[in-house]
Amino acid sequence: VAHRVFSARPAVAPLALAVVFAASAAVVLVPVFGRSFELIPGGVGDMSLVTYVLEHSHKLFTGQISQFWNAPFFYPQPNVLVLSENQLGAAPFYSFYRSAGLDRETSLQAWIVTGFALNYFAAAIVFRRLGFATHLTALGAFLFAFSVPQMLHLGHTQLTYRFPIPLAWYAAYRYFQSGAPRYLAACGLLTCWQFYITPYYGFFLSLTLLITALVYAVSSGEELAQRLRRAGLRSALTHAGIAAGCILLLVPVLVPYTAAAIPSNPLNEVLELLPRPQSYLMGSRGDYLAKLMATPFTVAVPYPWEHLMFPGIVAIVSVPAVWILLLVRRQRTAVPPPVAIGAVTLLVLVVLTL
Repeated sequence: VAHRVFSARPAVAPLALAVVFAASAAVVLVPVFGRSFELIPGGVGDMSLVTYVLEHSHKLFTGQISQFWNAPFFYPQPNVLVLSENQLGAAPFYSFYRSAGLDRETSLQAWIVTGFALNYFAAAIVFRRLGFATHLTALGAFLFAFSVPQMLHLGHTQLTYRFPIPLAWYAAYRYFQSGAPRYLAACGLLTCWQFYITPYYGFFLSLTLLITALVYAVSSGEELAQRLRRAGLRSALTHAGIAAGCILLLVPVLVPYTAAAIPSNPLNEVLELLPRPQSYLMGSRGDYLAKLMATPFTVAVPYPWEHLMFPGIVAIVSVPAVWILLLVRRQRTAVPPPVAIGAVTLLVLVVLTL
C-alpha cells in the first residue's frame, strides 16, 4: 500500500499536475467568471472594497500615492485601511496585471485566478516533497485550492491567497526533522508573508505551527532534547536572529492594527463566528448531505452563511481514516510521520476552534 501511495514518476508529474489544474479551473472557475470573463464573483459590497484596496496598493507601488494606511475615505478617521484587510502581500500580483496594461476589472479576475493557481501548486509541491504519488498529489492540491468552503466563500476574495500555508508547514516540519535553521527562516518568512496577505490566515497558520511543534515534541521528545543539548552559542544566536528578523518584518503590518482609535468587535460576535460541529456538515451542493441524513444542518447565529464549511466527502472520509489508523497500533507504520503529524495537528486545531 505504501509503495502504491508514495511511488511516482518524476518526469510526468509536473505535466500531469498542470493538466489537472487546467481541467479543474475550467470546470470550477469558468462558471464563476463566464465563458467570456464577463462576470466577477461576490456581491457589490465586498468586491468593491477588495477592488479599491488592490487599486490603492497598485498606486502605492507605482508611486502615484505616498501613504497607504490613510486612504481618502471615512474622513477624519485615521489609518482607515486597518478597519479591513490590507492585502499587501497579495496586491503585487494585481499590480503586475495593471502594469501590464489590463484594466481594473480584468486585473481583478486575473488576480483571483492567480491565487487559485498559487494555492494549487504550493500544495502540490508539498505533497510531492512528502513523497506522494502524482494522482494523490493532484487530489490533495485540488482539495486545498478548490475546496467546497473556498468556493462557497468566494465572495470573500480577500481570503483567496493562502499558498504560504502549506509551504510554511512543510518548512516547519523539515526544521523539526533536521534542525537546519534555513527551514526555520523559510517558515518564518512564509508566515510573515501570510500575515501581509491577511492577518486572519496568519493567525491560524501560527496556531497550526504551534500545534505541530507540540505534536512533534510529544512524538520525538528525546530526539529534540538531544538536539537542544548539542546546540551551542552559534545556534542560539542564529535562532534569535531569525526570530528578531520575523518580528521586524511584522511590525509595519501589525502595529497599525493596535492603535487605540481602531474599534474592536465584542467577544460575543467573535464567538458566534467560531465553527460548530455541524458547520463541517453545512454547505454540501444542493444540501444533499442534509437530505441523505434527513437532518437539517444549521446554527442559530446572526451569520449562518459564515458556517458553510463542508469540506467534501473525500476529506470527511479520508482524514478520519488516518486518525483511525493511528489509533490501531499495528497500523501505525502504514502512516508516514508527516501525514500522522499533519492529521493530529488538524484534529487538535478543529477541536480548539469549536
